[in-house]
Amino acid sequence: MNKRHAARLLVLIVAWWVGESARSAGLTNAEEIDAFLDRAVAETHISGLVAVVVDRDRTLYERAVGQRSASGNVAMSADTIFNIASMTKPIATTAIMMLVEEGKLRLDEPISRYVPELTGKPVLDTFDFDDATFTTRPAASEITIRQRLSTSSAPPEGFSRSSSTCRTSGS
Repeated sequence: MNKRHAARLLVLIVAWWVGESARSAGLTNAEEIDAFLDRAVAETHISGLVAVVVDRDRTLYERAVGQRSASGNVAMSADTIFNIASMTKPIATTAIMMLVEEGKLRLDEPISRYVPELTGKPVLDTFDFDDATFTTRPAASEITIRQRLSTSSAPPEGFSRSSSTCRTSGS
């Protein structure tokens, strides 16, 4: 996927999120959405955001709120360029949820049905923070698609791909 397509996808995801958040919060007009976005910046760790809602023909709503950085010296604008990182998970999750809607898979079935290499993977049992050693044990059950999507089955941040070493901050 090239950067232009990734940027368009991000805009679509943000537009969907704003729409769903507004709908679930009972927002019905632009003034209520403005207040919702102002609260989101004021009451969270988000320094700023840009919300855009479009239909097939035109932009229905566009607003920039807050600052471009936590330092707060440059206001957010509708043309702010965002660093897009780690977009694999939302794209994969969207595709998986589409398959769930089509009845082609179920969230509570083992992921090993589709990725056989994940059959019988052990789970972390103990961890020694002093020397970064750990032990594993057999899992009580297979990892489900739901668990993998929620990251409850993912390796902790800092573990290497081989799961034989752990990197600590600063290493």
